[in-house]
Amino acid sequence: MSNSSFVTLLQDELNHLKLLHEALLEETQALLNQDALRIEDSVSKKFALLEQQNNLTRNRESQIEHITGEKGLQALDTLASSHPESNLPTLVSELKSIADECRTINQNNGKLIHKRQRHTANALNVLRQTEAGVAVYSDRGDAVESRGSRTLGKA
Repeated sequence: MSNSSFVTLLQDELNHLKLLHEALLEETQALLNQDALRIEDSVSKKFALLEQQNNLTRNRESQIEHITGEKGLQALDTLASSHPESNLPTLVSELKSIADECRTINQNNGKLIHKRQRHTANALNVLRQTEAGVAVYSDRGDAVESRGSRTLGKA
């Protein structure tokens, strides 16, 4: 594979990562807005893009191993630094940067999903009165532990 072909391969991967970055930001907005349809659409789009990204990454890694005989990001860095006259070092830097941003956004989205799940579970526990010692208010307005097992409809 020629240097220009490898640069094209990296440029394609970078462009694809930009699409993934955009999809992750869409997922963030859908999660923040609690828009179930947009969440479903954005997650489907994200998974499709992640699968394509996986293929692109495997292809890049295979080409790097073929060119350098080495594996991993260190081999990519070595290859980039051995061609300072090309835009390869800049391209590799951009690729790593946007990949890190995608990873961070995806992790933050996961934390947001987990927070929403906990919130929903807590709300369900209150509605079902499954949480021990749920505080209710007496006729004088004092917080007291619930001892009864009335459902919400009979409270």
